[in-house]
Amino acid sequence: MVDNHNALQINIDTSGIDSTKEHLQHIKGGAQTAVKAAMNKAAIGIRADAGRETSKAFAVDSDTVKKRMWVTKATDSNMSAEVGRRGPRFFARNFPRTDNPSPGRRGTAAVFLRPRRDGGGWFLNEERGLSKAFVATLPGRGRGVFRRIGNHRSRLTHARGLSVPEMLSDAFVRQTIEANATKRLNEELDRQVVRLLGKGAGS
Repeated sequence: MVDNHNALQINIDTSGIDSTKEHLQHIKGGAQTAVKAAMNKAAIGIRADAGRETSKAFAVDSDTVKKRMWVTKATDSNMSAEVGRRGPRFFARNFPRTDNPSPGRRGTAAVFLRPRRDGGGWFLNEERGLSKAFVATLPGRGRGVFRRIGNHRSRLTHARGLSVPEMLSDAFVRQTIEANATKRLNEELDRQVVRLLGKGAGS
């Protein structure tokens, strides 16, 4: 199962599939049924785990993460389950932060963004034609975290934090998702083998 969006790779140990095929080789369509069910179980679980684990590590709620993900289930004609995720970076104002101490004064610190639950983060310093970030209340735009575009004091854009794809790329989040996906896959393979062998014996 691979996410083809933003190059997030989900690595799952699928060695149990070969054993399942061997156990069910005498049951017509048995292996395909078992593998399809197990892959879909794992894929659905990836989406649930992504929401939960990301919200543990970052200041974002689980539902927000899951809304930016989708699952394409395996079918008899396409034995591949995919998990996708998308979305731009959230506005910096949506994350905890330490505001810049003296907005408008040169040489002072930029906003320090703290997207991680443990308080970790970084200064939103100048980058790619944008000024360092500052907090302001603007007519028609409300209070937020902004950057100036180039040297134009009147051209402002919202400063950005992290996106769902970036948060899902966190090593610890990804490792947990992968471990749980492998566990679900193998548990469902075992359950399907027991079910189908039992069904075959009773027919």
